[in-house]
Amino acid sequence: MSNPHSTQTHPPKASDPSLTGPNGANALSGGTSSARKDSGQKYDSSSISTSAYDAASVSQKQNEAASTHLDSAGGVMGSASPACTTFSPTTTVTESNSAGNTLAFASPDPSIMAVHGSVMTNFPMPRDRYRAGKNAEMSGDEWDKIASKLNKGSVSLSRGMTMTKTLPETPIETDMTGPPMDTKEGKTTTDVNGKEEKQSDVNVFTHGGEMEKQKQEQKQIEDINPVYKNDRVIAIDFDDVCSENMATIIKQHNMKYGTDLTIDDLQTYVFWQNRGWGTPAEVARKVQTLNNLLSQTTPIPGFAEGLRALHTLGHPVHIITSRPAKDREGLTRWLNEQGVTIGPGERDVIAQAHFTGAYDDVNSPVAPRGEDDEFEKELNKRLKELWADGVGKGKGGLSKLKILREINASLFIDDHHGNLKPIIRAQAQAEAQAQAQVQAETATPPIQCLLFGEYGWNKSRSGLATPVEMMDYTERSEKGLSLPADPIEFGPGKNLDRVKDWKELVEWVKGWDRAVVDDLCLDT
Repeated sequence: MSNPHSTQTHPPKASDPSLTGPNGANALSGGTSSARKDSGQKYDSSSISTSAYDAASVSQKQNEAASTHLDSAGGVMGSASPACTTFSPTTTVTESNSAGNTLAFASPDPSIMAVHGSVMTNFPMPRDRYRAGKNAEMSGDEWDKIASKLNKGSVSLSRGMTMTKTLPETPIETDMTGPPMDTKEGKTTTDVNGKEEKQSDVNVFTHGGEMEKQKQEQKQIEDINPVYKNDRVIAIDFDDVCSENMATIIKQHNMKYGTDLTIDDLQTYVFWQNRGWGTPAEVARKVQTLNNLLSQTTPIPGFAEGLRALHTLGHPVHIITSRPAKDREGLTRWLNEQGVTIGPGERDVIAQAHFTGAYDDVNSPVAPRGEDDEFEKELNKRLKELWADGVGKGKGGLSKLKILREINASLFIDDHHGNLKPIIRAQAQAEAQAQAQVQAETATPPIQCLLFGEYGWNKSRSGLATPVEMMDYTERSEKGLSLPADPIEFGPGKNLDRVKDWKELVEWVKGWDRAVVDDLCLDT
């Protein structure tokens, strides 16, 4: 069958090998068609199901007159089409009689088109195409009339069949070279002589391979398309949610300082609490040499696809990072290299990026170590206080919470539990306000939190609230002390869940969106 937009002038011949399946079986009929013309058997007009459109402009009598002829005995027999003969306004139907003479018949009326008993959904002749025969030219009005009926998609089957099939609105391309189509047993009909016969019901015009491809494409669409599309704002951290920041720092640390650290050695977010990093002063000096590695940093697997999925779900996505504002250009360039852009456009995945610079004080430049041990001791003491005042009190999380409120975020995702604690506390306060029946406009809207990844530093709660936590790794090891390992609480009522990777993150958000629909349904 030719594509409706092709320039093919004549219909394909039945003998075309590209139109046959295994053992010469016709690809369209699935091997269940009636006897071929060259088999010597005559075609009984009563056994031929002619597909006719309800809106046909000619009578049944005219149609039959155009498709029948006399046999050698003067009786009327049907001129059924050979397999895959396409009836259209350009078709001339021919057949040989018992004497070997070739008989030509008028084309069926333009309102009828069929492919060996199967209704076509496409009009194979371009507009303004001339045709042979007594009706030498099809007018534009006639073409429009036929095409409009085809595009409606509803076809009524006559000639012994009363069922109605609905055809697709959009023309379906048919691969004629594939295996035979699947058929299923159809209705039993009775011919004019009272003989029962089975009609084969062809399910679709596409073969199995095309159907499977369409199913896969549909599943991909369903995997991305939301059950409920909303515009709740989602905010995400950048380092170790989008980029493998810590892994890159450790790699460079090993190269520069000759250590053998792995990412599993980072059991807390406070560097000097971990093996191999030294005192707070030594960490501050190292950070100066390990602080500009973004161009060498690899992305978290699946992050770009995950961001695009959130964007497709309808959520405006913001990045909120503790990096200083001077990193904006480098971060934007890094994202662009991953195919992720920042901006207000429809194709921009990130709406905005926000930089809090929350740890600028603890990362301030420190002079090289001198001979004065007392000065070094005081420096370490001062730096520990800065860490306790900043990281220990959730300064990073509080600075992010401020921006979350400004952008009216509903969900925040971070790899550092310490950054999420202030937001979780804010949620508890919001619930307390609601219980106290504070007016809605004064109550703090809740922000759901997700802890991203399964890193050593977010396996348990950590902080700088106890004397043991204020010791560096060497001091603590010398005393045989271990850091507290209080478990992080997750689940309903805790305003916190964990997702191990971007695949889980996207699935979590989909479920979060579905919950909104469920709540709306319950309210109504």
